[in-house]
Amino acid sequence: MAATLSRMERDGIITRRPDPSDGRSTLFSLTSATREKVGEIETVIAGISEDALSGLNEDERQLARRVLEGLIAALEDAVEG
Repeated sequence: MAATLSRMERDGIITRRPDPSDGRSTLFSLTSATREKVGEIETVIAGISEDALSGLNEDERQLARRVLEGLIAALEDAVEG
C-alpha cells in the first residue's frame, strides 16, 4: 500500500500531509486535478461494470453485487482488525 500511495503522490493523484490531531498518522487527499476528473473516472468505471455484467440477467447481477459487497466488507474488516 505504501508503494502504491507513493506512486500516486509522484503522479500527482494525491497529496499527503501529517494529521494535525495525531502526529503518527498521515492524511491523504485527491489533488485538484484529480478531483476535476472524478466525473470522467466514474463514467469509465460504470462502463467497465456494465461490460462485466452484460451477460447476466437482473437476478444474477444482484447476486454478483451482493457477493462483491460481501468481499469488500470482509477485506475492510481485515484491514481494520
